[in-house]
Amino acid sequence: MPDTLFRFANAAVRRPARGDVLSRITWDVRDGETWAVVGPNGSGKTTLGQALVGRLPVIGEVEWPLLARLRAAGRHATVASDVARFVGFREESAAFSYRNHYYQERFNFTDPHEDVTLREFLRSGTRAADADLHAAADRLGVAALLDHSFLTLSNGQTRRARIAKAVLARPAVLVLDDPFAGLDAAGRETVSDLVGGLVRSGMHVVLLTDAGTVPAWVTHVLELEDGQIGTSGRNPVSPALPPSGQAAFLPPPGRGEGWGGGRFGREDTPHPNPPPQGGREPEESGNLLLPPPGRGEGWGGGRFGREDTPHPNPPPQGGREPESEGSSSPLRFGERLPSPTSPLLELRDVTVAYGGRPVLDGVSWTVRAGERWALLGPNGSGKSTLLSLTVGDHPQVYANDVSLFGKRRGTGETIWDVKRNVGLLSPELHLYFTEPLTAEQTVATGFVDAVAYRRPTPEQAAAVRERMAEFGLSHLAARPFAQLSTGEQRLVLFVRAVVKRPALLILDEPFQGLDSRAVRRARAWLDANLGPEQALVFVTHFPAEIPSCVDRVLRLEGGRVTASSAASCRTPPAAS
Repeated sequence: MPDTLFRFANAAVRRPARGDVLSRITWDVRDGETWAVVGPNGSGKTTLGQALVGRLPVIGEVEWPLLARLRAAGRHATVASDVARFVGFREESAAFSYRNHYYQERFNFTDPHEDVTLREFLRSGTRAADADLHAAADRLGVAALLDHSFLTLSNGQTRRARIAKAVLARPAVLVLDDPFAGLDAAGRETVSDLVGGLVRSGMHVVLLTDAGTVPAWVTHVLELEDGQIGTSGRNPVSPALPPSGQAAFLPPPGRGEGWGGGRFGREDTPHPNPPPQGGREPEESGNLLLPPPGRGEGWGGGRFGREDTPHPNPPPQGGREPESEGSSSPLRFGERLPSPTSPLLELRDVTVAYGGRPVLDGVSWTVRAGERWALLGPNGSGKSTLLSLTVGDHPQVYANDVSLFGKRRGTGETIWDVKRNVGLLSPELHLYFTEPLTAEQTVATGFVDAVAYRRPTPEQAAAVRERMAEFGLSHLAARPFAQLSTGEQRLVLFVRAVVKRPALLILDEPFQGLDSRAVRRARAWLDANLGPEQALVFVTHFPAEIPSCVDRVLRLEGGRVTASSAASCRTPPAAS
C-alpha cells in the first residue's frame, strides 16, 4: 500500500462567531493520489485547505507522515507550513499590497520602492535562480511580462504569476484554491498543463475547485457539504495522467458515475456552471461568438451571431428595451437618470500604453441608457484597462477623448461624480474589502462608492435588506465579511454593486467563485430586475454565463476592437 502523506481523523475547525466550519473530517491522502476538493459556496473548501497547511488550528487528529520522510532525507520539515504552500484568490504578495491603494486607482501609483516588476515579484521570498524563474514564467505564459510593472498586469496574468511564485518555492504539497478563476480557456489550459506536469514530476497537489473544472490529472475527488464530507472516491475521468499538452478539462461524471452516484453523490446536484445544450461552450468563428450545436436555453437563433444576423425584436430608437414584467424602476434616491438618447459612456479612438507598450489601440465605444453589453476577450486583451477608464481615476483618461454621463473627463468633474452613477463588481475590488465590516455593512458601502461604511438612510437600509433577502443572504447579514467563504463574499459584493440601482452597472467576471445556485439566482435577477434605463456591461470568459438580457457584444483582442455588434439573445419564432 502506498505511504500516507497526511491524515485527518475526526477533525474539526472552529471559527469565532460561526462555530464549527468543518466537522468530522476523516481523510487520508497517499502517495500517487492527487485530490480535488469540491462543494458549494460556504461548504468549507478554503478552510480545509488553510487547515491543511497549518494556517488554522485543527481540533482532532492531524498526522503528517510525510514530514518524517522529508526529515530523513535531510530537509527541514517540522510542521506542515514547512513543506506545504497555499495559493488562494486573496493572497497578497510581500512586495505589494492592494490595501495601500484606492480601488481602481492603482494606475496612479508611482512609488518606485513598491511599484515592482513581475520579475521582482517572483523573486521576492523565493530566491529562485534566473533559469528557474524564466522557466516557470515561460510555462505560465508570462515570460514576456517579466520586466513590466506588476500593477499593470491583468487579473488573469496576476493569477498565473501567483501560481508561478508558489511553484518556485518548491513545496512538497501545493494547495491551490480555485486556480482557474479569472483565466480564459487558453489560460486555464496552460495552468492545468503546468500543474499536471508538476504532479507527474512528483509534487503532491490538492486542488480546491468546483466540479466543472476538475482536470483529468486529478485521481480522487472529495465533496464537502455544510462543513462535512459528503462523498469521496476516485475521479472516473482520470484512469491515468494525460500527457503534457493534452486537453486537461474533461466533462464530469454523469448520473450514476463517479464519486458516489451523481455529480457529487447526489443526483439532484446541478452543474456549477452548466454549458449550453450539447455540453460544449460556443465555438468562435471570426470575430463573433456563434451559437453551439443544438439550440439550448439562452442561445437561440443569432445569439451573438454574425453581424448580418437581424435582431428579431429590435429595441426602440435610443437603445432601450421595452420594460418587461418584473422589472422595476431604478431607485436613484432623488437623482435623475440620463435621458434614453444620451450616451452614458463614449470612447473615441482611445489609446493607452504602459512604457511604450500599447494596451488599448484606437478603441471607440458608446454605451447608451438601457443597453446591455457583453465585453469579451482573452486575458491581457485590454478589458481591465478599458473598464478602469470608465470607473476609476486612470491617469491616461485625460489624454483621451472619454465622456461619462454627458461630460468629458477632465472638465471639472470629480471621481465621485463618476462613481455616483456606477455600480461595480470586479475581482480586483474584492481585494480591498479588508475593513472589519459585516456582510450587511459591506452591501451598504455601495451607496457611498468607497470601501468605507457610513450609516445608511432608512430608505437605503431597506434596500440593503431587500436585496440581501432576494439573494438568500439574510442569515449572513450580521456575520463579519472576513469570516464568509470566498463565494459568499463574492455574492455579497454582487449585491453591493446592484443595491443602488446605478445608471451603469459594470460586472467584471461577477460569477467568479460562485456555485451553481448563486449563478442561477444572479442571472435571473439581472434578467428580471434591471430597470429599462439601466445599462449593463458584463465581462466574462464563459459565454454560458451571459444573462439573457444581453444583446450587444464588444470583443477586444490585443488591445483592439475585433467585434462590436448588436445581436439577438432571443429565440426567433420557428419557421412555418
